[in-house]
Amino acid sequence: MVIIESPELGEAQADYLQKKTAVLTAGPTVDLSKIAWERAKGLTGA
Repeated sequence: MVIIESPELGEAQADYLQKKTAVLTAGPTVDLSKIAWERAKGLTGA
């Protein structure tokens, strides 16, 4: 077994997890925005 201690690796892992979480939580918001945009276009006749 090998144990690697690297502050850079820890920072990279934390950054990755933070960005992964941001992507996962942004998905539903993007979907709702698309729905709202399509609805608005329908209301304006554009």
